Amino acid sequence: MRKIITMLILSAILSIGTLAEASDYSFEGLFTQDDTVQFFNFSIGEATTVTVKTYSFTGGINAAGNPILGGGFDPILAIFSGTYSGGFSNTESLKALYTTHNDDTNISDPGPFDPVTGESWDSYVNVNLGPGNYTAALVQYGNFYKSGGSSEFDPVFTQLGNGNYTAADNGSMEISPFWISDDDIGLGATKRDGHWAVDILKVDNAGVGDTLVTPEPISSALFLLGGGVLAARRFRKSKKS
Repeated sequence: MRKIITMLILSAILSIGTLAEASDYSFEGLFTQDDTVQFFNFSIGEATTVTVKTYSFTGGINAAGNPILGGGFDPILAIFSGTYSGGFSNTESLKALYTTHNDDTNISDPGPFDPVTGESWDSYVNVNLGPGNYTAALVQYGNFYKSGGSSEFDPVFTQLGNGNYTAADNGSMEISPFWISDDDIGLGATKRDGHWAVDILKVDNAGVGDTLVTPEPISSALFLLGGGVLAARRFRKSKKS
């Protein structure tokens, strides 16, 4: 009987190890002004390739299977080592790792193209990371990361405090955020909105801001463990009677 219980416990532990492997996380939200910065924390237990991608500009189907509408702002991603906690005054522990101002889904991860601009200006980062804690930052195009005045451990974004910086670029008197203007495509100013969606793929846990979400399958494995032990006890009682 002890052997049976031991086997059940070992099986559950192995299940926990398997079910706690890297997972995919999807987040959605809304910016209300141009200079907003949204942080996401995530962690990994072993070296792996992590993918972070957005769906704001062109839309698409996220990792959770939800359809995301296009028409959002032009998003930019930056990746830092360390954990964001609370506010800009507490970000000194973050160290910039990947701060390319990329709009390269049409190169690295071909996807839908925006019907108005004919472009695919969502962002896609596919980066090799070692075990540890990390932070991703989502901003609108133009609000680029730059190193802090004192050190690289103090993230600063170029448009912070300039709430509706795109309004000045649209050539009109309307004071409203989320305009783009790109003379190369001959469209002049184009109004967008503040909705965003982000996938963080192949990580152990992830969360918005300073929260982390632990994958649900771990609790399922513990439930299986408890159920297995109860079944073993019932089996033992039936043999006695």
